[in-house]
Amino acid sequence: MQHKNLIDILGRQSAVRDGDAWVVPAGVQVTVYLSLDEESLIIDKVTRLELTADLAMISTQRRERYAVELEGIRALRFHTDGK
Repeated sequence: MQHKNLIDILGRQSAVRDGDAWVVPAGVQVTVYLSLDEESLIIDKVTRLELTADLAMISTQRRERYAVELEGIRALRFHTDGK
């Protein structure tokens, strides 16, 4: 995904900008879908995305951190708790 498109999506979905990072607000669950050659990876319960021109550092509620190339990001899923 292109950097500008990712920023646009995060902003439209109520993520809060913190410098080069985007923080997912309480009550919202984000899942990132990645394509890695012929494999795919799904990262759920995302809490924070730190972006550079080519890379994203993705943090989750489980305190996992993934460094991925932006071009590998295929989709973002946003879900509210409904509370």
